[in-house]
Amino acid sequence: MDGVESLNNILVIGMTNRKDMIDPAILRPGRMEIHLEIGLPDEHGRKQILEIHTKSMREHDLLESDVDLAYLAETTVNYTGAELEAVCRSATSFALFKGVGTPDAPNEPSSVASGIKVDNKKKKKNQFVEHKVTMANFQQALQEIRPAFGTDNSGLESRLLGGFYNYSETFDVLYQRCLGFLKEIEHAQKTQMLTLLLDGPSRSGKTALAAKLALESQFPFVQMISPEQFVGNSEFVKIQKIAKIFDDAYKSDLSLIILDDLERLIEFIHIGPRFSNTILQALLVLVKKRPPTANRKLMIIGTTSMKGMLAEMDLVDCFNVCQSVPLIHAANEVASVAQNFKCDQETAQAIGDDLEAKYSTQGISMRNLLMAIESSLQKSASGQVELEHVADSLSATMD
Repeated sequence: MDGVESLNNILVIGMTNRKDMIDPAILRPGRMEIHLEIGLPDEHGRKQILEIHTKSMREHDLLESDVDLAYLAETTVNYTGAELEAVCRSATSFALFKGVGTPDAPNEPSSVASGIKVDNKKKKKNQFVEHKVTMANFQQALQEIRPAFGTDNSGLESRLLGGFYNYSETFDVLYQRCLGFLKEIEHAQKTQMLTLLLDGPSRSGKTALAAKLALESQFPFVQMISPEQFVGNSEFVKIQKIAKIFDDAYKSDLSLIILDDLERLIEFIHIGPRFSNTILQALLVLVKKRPPTANRKLMIIGTTSMKGMLAEMDLVDCFNVCQSVPLIHAANEVASVAQNFKCDQETAQAIGDDLEAKYSTQGISMRNLLMAIESSLQKSASGQVELEHVADSLSATMD
């Protein structure tokens, strides 16, 4: 490629999905000097790919009329060409195997799978069974084939299994303000990056709020970076994985990254105190780094219960906006949460008045309150939330 004697009329094309691992000497001018990034297909491109992989079905009249390729292209955000091809194959498989193992044809799985209908009496073969591919088959295929790049909804939804409750005007103002930040970065003309830090006491619902915002955003790329992903990994491996997520985010037009429990990510412990300076320095760089191209936008949401400690490490200064997630103090806030369960208004208000009298100064975390209500439902013979059980359960977690 770059020798003493020139070789004419030869074009060398290299392909990789890990450009960062290639020696820079190969990428310099005179060798692989022209670099073209092939990103994920847009909606128009996805429709063309689907048309290519369903062409044979249409030609042989095996594609049902209800199949809407335009709708499939619209809903398959973040799918690569290979993944769209896999969706078409999977839909075909669902169509071929429909009815296999049903009471109407218990002894015909092999014949249906091969496309041959067998008459056990006349022994006639080579009569092909026609199974058209329907929109329902494509919907099944989309549940089976998930894109490797993009949003991990299952991980976000698991943070909301306990529910999400807008329990007060103060919390609603916070929630609406955060939604405003999402719209701001989405519609901004010149702002490429926006960083938001959610701080508050432990168990106050910071992670749930961040997950809810991520799901509401509908951004093409959403990933949560949490300490549980890196259990048993070395510092070097952790940094590699975190950097890889940021690199993937830069490839999308609109991305959101959640840095959950920042103090745990940097391995902070009070004894010493000690933390991983290597991971801290990596986060300081990545949180400030803007997307490499002007048409890419990135929003970062961080959560912490130790804002003061992070401020001493200069990590708080990396975020544009800081918002505090409050504890529950007032009786009407407790009652508002309790009414989402099997609890009448009178009982909910009584629970609120009792807990306000006991914990109005200290405050109650959302997670502790939900655990107390769930415990009350399990202990109650009537299946209703009861004041006595809630008070006892909450006392055990608060003392």
